[in-house]
Amino acid sequence: MTERFDSVDACIASFPEDVQAALTETRRRIRRSVPSADERISYNIAAFTLDGNDLVSMGAGKDTLEFPLARPIPYDLIERVAARFAERG
Repeated sequence: MTERFDSVDACIASFPEDVQAALTETRRRIRRSVPSADERISYNIAAFTLDGNDLVSMGAGKDTLEFPLARPIPYDLIERVAARFAERG
């Protein structure tokens, strides 16, 4: 049975340490680029919303934008994408 998460912290903590580090930095960058975003768990993955609308989801699974952990995570790109989505409303 798949573990069900009740918080973004619990979701991040479920991954190995190297993945936790990448998710934590991704979270920090999203929060920095869109400080008014809210966090929640949606479909059992960490998600960010803005004014009640989905903004960005992050996890270590299959998503629209995928960043292999074997390569450097493009945190600057993640910030720009989150900010751009926030602008579009």
